[in-house]
Amino acid sequence: MFWNRKPAANASLDACMVPPDMEGDAARVEVLRVWIVDGALHVAMRLPPGHDDRLWGLVVADLARHGVRAWVHAGADEAAATQAIAGGYVRHTKAMRDQPVDPARVDVHAFAQGDLPPPAAAAPREGAWEVARVWLWQQRIVVSLRPKSLGETSAWGLLCVDVMRAASFGYARQHGSAMIDALVTARRVFAREWEVPTAEIEGETLPGA
Repeated sequence: MFWNRKPAANASLDACMVPPDMEGDAARVEVLRVWIVDGALHVAMRLPPGHDDRLWGLVVADLARHGVRAWVHAGADEAAATQAIAGGYVRHTKAMRDQPVDPARVDVHAFAQGDLPPPAAAAPREGAWEVARVWLWQQRIVVSLRPKSLGETSAWGLLCVDVMRAASFGYARQHGSAMIDALVTARRVFAREWEVPTAEIEGETLPGA
């Protein structure tokens, strides 16, 4: 499900909305929040019990595909948007191959129903805004996102790489495993889901507050 909201004029502690279909449903489980703070990506994530690292490949593939949908809704050509996001993803994957993840930018929370708090760095301040939220709800991955706040279409591909790296780091830290193992699995699942999606992208564009 796709929900896009334009950034507010001040973009200060500006959170993505909860999709209307889920409002009031205490059974929803938010697993990811992605913020930009002073130009750097920060995430808060939750690891459902018993899940494995394949989840993050599916989540990031959904983010990428919803990003394409956002630009198409804004009037972009679908093929051009797909190529731009895929190109950004490939280039940034290569550029970040040996770069470490800053632990201060990844907040891992215990499993619980309901919504996650924003990352710790996203305290009330100028230059902090949210670009994506992800929930598990009714056996689906539900996304609320604001990709156009990043500017260039290809930047969404870069963000997908950074989210995958951060999620793999958080997963590995929580389970005492190697980040590279989680990252390799997530990349493999992402590639398969990007090429042959297992579900259609649905949703709508909503106006900003």
